[in-house]
Amino acid sequence: MASKGQIFNQYSSDFKKEVLYEYYQNHTPVVVLCKKYNIQKKTLEMWITKTNKGIDITIDKRSCAIKHKRASISLEEQITLLKKFLIFQKQQRDKNQTI
Repeated sequence: MASKGQIFNQYSSDFKKEVLYEYYQNHTPVVVLCKKYNIQKKTLEMWITKTNKGIDITIDKRSCAIKHKRASISLEEQITLLKKFLIFQKQQRDKNQTI
């Protein structure tokens, strides 16, 4: 649990995408990525868990402006994004099964 006045690290969307790309595409171990990018193991594991559940970690949910922007995405765009993500997940599962 966070203590009062604790300051959290904030990572950009591009940074998160780069780290997760290395994890999924290059199969780089979590420990190696943590040392390379100087991030906590628990943080990276949380990103991976959320990504596997289909949660977009690149969106900062604390920002009101982003919430309004996210709400403006049409239903068709949401469906398209979900389909692309499901295809990506299936490819990852297939790749992991063949290894």
